[in-house]
Amino acid sequence: MAHDLGAEFELYHEENPHIFEELKERALVLKNAGRKRGSIAQLFEVLRYDHAVRTTGEEFKLGNNHRAFYARVLMAACPELRGFFIIHSQEHEYEPDLVALGIREVPRWPKRREQWDW
Repeated sequence: MAHDLGAEFELYHEENPHIFEELKERALVLKNAGRKRGSIAQLFEVLRYDHAVRTTGEEFKLGNNHRAFYARVLMAACPELRGFFIIHSQEHEYEPDLVALGIREVPRWPKRREQWDW
């Protein structure tokens, strides 16, 4: 039976939705600092470091197999991050289903206040 990394990622995300939020926050900070491109590997290592410094007890687990999936989900969910990560083709291309993942697309805020719809 083939190993389904997409299904493994989705289960991990379901059990750890805070990881997506933390990666999104860090990616947007990097983007807003003027970076045209980001590295999901860099964000993973920062997240690992932060958790190692802030927590005690059980070791924080963040598998490298999930990096490519998080990059795709982040770019699908956040208009500002579209094209921010370089992604490579996968044996079985993964198209994130934000609804199934419980993620709502982050709206892109218009720059001018008169364009806001509220």
